[in-house]
Amino acid sequence: MPIMARGYLTKRGDSWRVVVDAGTDPITGKRRQLTKTVRGTKREAEAAKAAMLTQVAEGRAVRTGATLGELLEAWYLANAAEWSPRTALENRRIINAVIVPALGSRKLAKLRTADIDAFYGRARAGEFGGGKPLAASTVRKYHAVLRSAL
Repeated sequence: MPIMARGYLTKRGDSWRVVVDAGTDPITGKRRQLTKTVRGTKREAEAAKAAMLTQVAEGRAVRTGATLGELLEAWYLANAAEWSPRTALENRRIINAVIVPALGSRKLAKLRTADIDAFYGRARAGEFGGGKPLAASTVRKYHAVLRSAL
Protein backbone atom coordinates (compact mmCIF):
# COMPACT_ATOMS: atom_id res chain seq x y z
CA MET A 1 0.00 0.00 0.00
CA PRO A 2 1.59 3.32 -1.02
CA ILE A 3 2.27 6.00 1.54
CA MET A 4 0.11 9.09 1.17
CA ALA A 5 2.81 11.67 1.76
CA ARG A 6 2.32 15.35 2.44
CA GLY A 7 4.78 18.18 2.37
CA TYR A 8 5.19 21.87 2.99
CA LEU A 9 7.55 24.77 2.32
CA THR A 10 8.99 27.31 4.75
CA LYS A 11 10.78 30.49 3.70
CA ARG A 12 14.14 30.78 5.47
CA GLY A 13 16.02 33.93 4.49
CA ASP A 14 16.97 33.57 0.82
CA SER A 15 16.17 29.85 0.70
CA TRP A 16 13.24 27.49 1.10
CA ARG A 17 13.02 24.54 3.48
CA VAL A 18 11.11 21.62 2.00
CA VAL A 19 9.66 19.07 4.45
CA VAL A 20 7.90 15.90 3.36
CA ASP A 21 6.15 13.52 5.76
CA ALA A 22 7.30 9.95 5.05
CA GLY A 23 5.11 7.98 7.47
CA THR A 24 6.36 6.08 10.48
CA ASP A 25 9.43 3.93 10.81
CA PRO A 26 8.28 0.28 10.88
CA ILE A 27 10.98 -0.68 13.38
CA THR A 28 11.05 2.23 15.82
CA GLY A 29 7.51 3.52 15.29
CA LYS A 30 8.85 7.08 15.09
CA ARG A 31 7.68 9.68 12.59
CA ARG A 32 9.91 10.09 9.53
CA GLN A 33 10.44 13.27 7.58
CA LEU A 34 12.61 14.13 4.62
CA THR A 35 14.00 17.65 4.50
CA LYS A 36 15.85 19.63 1.90
CA THR A 37 17.00 23.23 1.59
CA VAL A 38 16.49 24.83 -1.81
CA ARG A 39 18.38 28.03 -2.58
CA GLY A 40 16.28 29.55 -5.29
CA THR A 41 12.74 30.45 -6.17
CA LYS A 42 9.54 29.13 -4.69
CA ARG A 43 8.86 27.37 -7.98
CA GLU A 44 12.16 25.43 -7.63
CA ALA A 45 11.22 24.52 -4.06
CA GLU A 46 7.80 23.28 -5.25
CA ALA A 47 9.54 21.14 -7.87
CA ALA A 48 11.85 19.68 -5.21
CA LYS A 49 8.83 18.95 -3.00
CA ALA A 50 7.07 17.17 -5.88
CA ALA A 51 10.18 15.05 -6.54
CA MET A 52 10.45 14.14 -2.85
CA LEU A 53 6.75 13.22 -2.69
CA THR A 54 7.23 10.95 -5.70
CA GLN A 55 10.22 9.26 -4.05
CA VAL A 56 8.21 8.62 -0.88
CA ALA A 57 5.20 7.33 -2.83
CA GLU A 58 7.45 4.88 -4.71
CA GLY A 59 9.23 3.82 -1.50
CA ARG A 60 12.66 4.90 -2.77
CA ALA A 61 13.62 7.65 -0.36
CA VAL A 62 12.74 6.38 3.08
CA ARG A 63 15.39 4.93 5.34
CA THR A 64 15.04 3.76 8.87
CA GLY A 65 16.89 5.43 11.70
CA ALA A 66 16.93 2.18 13.65
CA THR A 67 20.00 0.36 14.85
CA LEU A 68 20.81 -3.28 14.21
CA GLY A 69 20.01 -3.99 17.87
CA GLU A 70 16.51 -2.54 17.48
CA LEU A 71 15.95 -4.56 14.31
CA LEU A 72 17.10 -7.78 16.01
CA GLU A 73 14.75 -7.16 18.95
CA ALA A 74 11.78 -6.49 16.65
CA TRP A 75 12.63 -9.58 14.58
CA TYR A 76 12.95 -11.75 17.69
CA LEU A 77 9.64 -10.59 19.16
CA ALA A 78 7.84 -11.07 15.85
CA ASN A 79 9.11 -14.64 15.35
CA ALA A 80 9.84 -16.21 18.75
CA ALA A 81 6.32 -17.62 19.14
CA GLU A 82 6.84 -19.78 16.04
CA TRP A 83 10.11 -21.32 17.23
CA SER A 84 10.69 -24.17 19.61
CA PRO A 85 11.67 -23.04 23.12
CA ARG A 86 15.24 -24.20 22.55
CA THR A 87 15.57 -22.27 19.26
CA ALA A 88 14.11 -19.15 20.87
CA LEU A 89 16.55 -19.44 23.78
CA GLU A 90 19.56 -19.97 21.48
CA ASN A 91 18.59 -17.07 19.21
CA ARG A 92 18.16 -14.80 22.25
CA ARG A 93 21.61 -15.86 23.53
CA ILE A 94 23.25 -15.16 20.16
CA ILE A 95 21.56 -11.76 19.92
CA ASN A 96 22.30 -10.62 23.48
CA ALA A 97 25.74 -12.13 24.03
CA VAL A 98 27.31 -11.84 20.59
CA ILE A 99 25.67 -9.71 17.91
CA VAL A 100 24.37 -6.75 19.95
CA PRO A 101 27.67 -6.15 21.80
CA ALA A 102 29.57 -6.32 18.51
CA LEU A 103 27.23 -4.54 16.06
CA GLY A 104 24.03 -3.58 17.90
CA SER A 105 24.68 0.17 18.02
CA ARG A 106 25.29 0.44 14.25
CA LYS A 107 22.58 2.31 12.36
CA LEU A 108 21.09 0.08 9.67
CA ALA A 109 21.61 2.80 7.06
CA LYS A 110 25.34 2.77 7.85
CA LEU A 111 25.80 -0.99 8.24
CA ARG A 112 28.11 -2.26 5.50
CA THR A 113 29.19 -5.67 4.25
CA ALA A 114 32.70 -4.96 5.53
CA ASP A 115 31.32 -4.51 9.08
CA ILE A 116 29.63 -7.91 8.95
CA ASP A 117 32.69 -9.58 7.40
CA ALA A 118 34.88 -8.12 10.16
CA PHE A 119 32.39 -9.43 12.74
CA TYR A 120 32.65 -12.95 11.28
CA GLY A 121 36.44 -12.71 11.28
CA ARG A 122 36.49 -11.63 14.92
CA ALA A 123 34.11 -14.49 15.79
CA ARG A 124 36.32 -17.06 14.03
CA ALA A 125 39.35 -15.66 15.86
CA GLY A 126 37.64 -16.29 19.19
CA GLU A 127 36.72 -12.79 20.34
CA PHE A 128 33.25 -14.01 21.32
CA GLY A 129 34.14 -17.52 22.45
CA GLY A 130 36.23 -16.80 25.53
CA GLY A 131 39.45 -16.46 23.55
CA LYS A 132 39.22 -19.79 21.73
CA PRO A 133 38.70 -19.80 17.97
CA LEU A 134 35.13 -20.74 17.15
CA ALA A 135 34.04 -23.56 14.87
CA ALA A 136 32.67 -22.68 11.46
CA SER A 137 29.30 -24.12 12.47
CA THR A 138 29.06 -21.63 15.35
CA VAL A 139 29.82 -18.71 13.06
CA ARG A 140 27.18 -20.06 10.65
CA LYS A 141 24.64 -19.86 13.50
CA TYR A 142 25.53 -16.20 14.00
CA HIS A 143 25.17 -15.68 10.25
CA ALA A 144 21.76 -17.39 10.20
CA VAL A 145 20.40 -15.05 12.87
CA LEU A 146 21.79 -11.95 11.16
CA ARG A 147 20.59 -13.01 7.73
CA SER A 148 17.09 -13.82 8.94
CA ALA A 149 16.73 -10.51 10.76
CA LEU A 150 18.11 -8.45 7.88
